[in-house]
Amino acid sequence: STFAMKSEGSSGATVTIRNASEVFYELGDNRVDLLHVNCEGCEWELFETLINQQLVPKFRIIQFSAHWFKQIENIKAKYCKIEKAMKMSHTANFQQPFGWERWSLK
Repeated sequence: STFAMKSEGSSGATVTIRNASEVFYELGDNRVDLLHVNCEGCEWELFETLINQQLVPKFRIIQFSAHWFKQIENIKAKYCKIEKAMKMSHTANFQQPFGWERWSLK
């Protein structure tokens, strides 16, 4: 996991974490057919970046798992913000809050 909380039994590893919008633009500001997100907690920061940089409509299909962590402040509000942003450009194919979701570009 790249989530900034220590997991029991984890040995740890050093990884380079880059800003999603910087990487997206570095790759040529193209549209992406599928964004699949299952990063055990880092989805909150990722979607905050995608929303703030208005990148959500650049993905034809977005599927993700929103993980519930009691340590994340205002997690319900964060989820609602993601859902609101998704509804602006996408239609839900299936949606289980704090479970798996798949959204397709309108």
